[in-house]
Amino acid sequence: MSVYLAAQRVIAYQRAHGHLPADLAAAGADSAGLAYAPGADTLFEIRAVTGTAQVAYRSSESPADFLGNAFQVLGSHQ
Repeated sequence: MSVYLAAQRVIAYQRAHGHLPADLAAAGADSAGLAYAPGADTLFEIRAVTGTAQVAYRSSESPADFLGNAFQVLGSHQ
């Protein structure tokens, strides 16, 4: 979820300023454990690594596809 939330901050920053932020902090996103790589125009990637698991969001993909069933999985663990 932290990758998704950071991506939403980057998207909001880009819409407000017309360009991608230089880093996640500039977008107001928590960058703990995340790697941000701005690309050309509006393309960027945010990656999180925990142990041997790795998750990456690329701005060219749909947020819904990235999240998949995350809300259902998280809800079942309450």
